[in-house]
Amino acid sequence: TVAIFPEGTTADGRTLLPFHANLLQAAISTGVPVQGLALRFSDRQHAVSPAALYLGDTTLAQSLWRIACGESLVVHLTLLPPRASLQMDRRALAAALREEIAVAQARVATPAAAAALAAASGSPR
Repeated sequence: TVAIFPEGTTADGRTLLPFHANLLQAAISTGVPVQGLALRFSDRQHAVSPAALYLGDTTLAQSLWRIACGESLVVHLTLLPPRASLQMDRRALAAALREEIAVAQARVATPAAAAALAAASGSPR
């Protein structure tokens, strides 16, 4: 099992950066399925919580500390269905995965939507 972050870096959480298709080549070459995962942090006031920012000069330790101290922070994790990769074009596969993840993240587009999803999943507020 290998995990990659196909954006190659982090963004502010509001946008999904382009995926680096070359990071998917190992899966394609070996014919293993690829499973996307959409991750988003929200809180009571923000559909995309600033507590989870990991940009610029922020260190990993600082980012993890802000997440650990985030008030009412909810993690929205959507496990997408596995996709066959054998003989796929890596750019087409990257585009399809990016689109699926974007759709999953859009479900948590507003603080109200984030709160509704958290309530439906039984997550603490």
